[in-house]
Amino acid sequence: MCGSADAREVALGTELEALSRRVVKELFDSIHAEVRDEVNIPAEALDTPLLLGFIRNNTSAGRPSACFEGEFLESDFVLNFVT
Repeated sequence: MCGSADAREVALGTELEALSRRVVKELFDSIHAEVRDEVNIPAEALDTPLLLGFIRNNTSAGRPSACFEGEFLESDFVLNFVT
């Protein structure tokens, strides 16, 4: 799975540590949103994603994308959404 975090979702603050936490949260929330938006499976059906790394998308002006590995928590739960 690959997704792109949306910088607009991170409200700018003055404390660097708090900002860093919001950036990390948005990064991991972005993959849940990507799965929800692309395959219509709710975020609660996903296990905590594992960040594998970042890639440069050369077909989109070199925009970076985060790559994750993830699993669905319960296949029966997911099957209710796709059948």
